[in-house]
Order: sequence, then structure tokens, then C-alpha cells
Amino acid sequence: MSEGWTEQDMETRKVSKADAERASLLDLVKKENLPTIKKEAESGGPGFKPIDFQPIRSPGIYEAEFAVKEKDIIFHFFPHGYARAAHQNLATPPFKPGFLKVVKEQLALVFDAHRVDIQEDKELGGISAKARGWGESPYARDFSIKVCTAIHTAMGGEPAEG
Repeated sequence: MSEGWTEQDMETRKVSKADAERASLLDLVKKENLPTIKKEAESGGPGFKPIDFQPIRSPGIYEAEFAVKEKDIIFHFFPHGYARAAHQNLATPPFKPGFLKVVKEQLALVFDAHRVDIQEDKELGGISAKARGWGESPYARDFSIKVCTAIHTAMGGEPAEG
């Protein structure tokens, strides 16, 4: 049995060590799936096209990243302090109140609302978004920075100088 399994309660965000029964189940699932994953990785198939994420830091508000994936721009938003908490195996912090609403509003303003998909991932404690078709624009990076800046400012962050 593995001794390193931890789990996080999605409601309370409390991190706890998995009990023996749960750790045994997690070990079994890992053992069953690892050979398949390894076999697929070693098959020499086409693999995946790497995605180059641009990190974004909004001090005290959020952490994010964006990238162009095929024809779309994708975003991942996490609460400020998320990376540190994950690295230190601590409970992840929540988003500031109203954050999801602001993300929806700002993405709709910068990108066409009907071309935006937003999902809250309660298990990871983050929000993912996709601006469909905007990855083909020569200004995809500029639009992405614009929306991240608008979210920062709308949540009470200081406007950027310049």
C-alpha cells in the first residue's frame, strides 16, 4: 500500500490523508492503468502537439494561464495562492466572491459571448474557458492579455501603468 495518498474535500477544501481502504483502492487503480498509459506513450504514435501556456499573475486576486490550442484560445484561472498551496499540499484557497461572474462578463465583452465556453472545475478548484475560433486571430495574445487585465481591474486590482 502507498503511504502518500492525500485527498481534498471539495466543500471544506480540507486536505487529509487517505485512509487505508481508500489508499488501497487508489493503488489498485494506479496499478491497473499505469501499464496502459506506459504502453500508449511508448507506442511511438503521433503524440500531442505541445501547448505553450503564458502564465498570468494578478496579485491577491487570481493566477491564470492562457494558450492557443488549435483554433481556440484556452484559459485556466485559479485563486491567488493556488500554486503555493498545491506545492505545499495545503488546502487550496477559494476565489474572491463574484470572480466567476466577472470572468463570464469580461470574456463576453472581449470575445463574442456565443463563442465562449466556461466551466467551473470544483475538483481542481479552478475555472477553464475557451474562446472558440479566436486562436486564429493574429491578435490572439493581445486579446488574451486584454481580458486578463480586465478581470484583474474588475475585481479591484490596480490598473496597469502605461
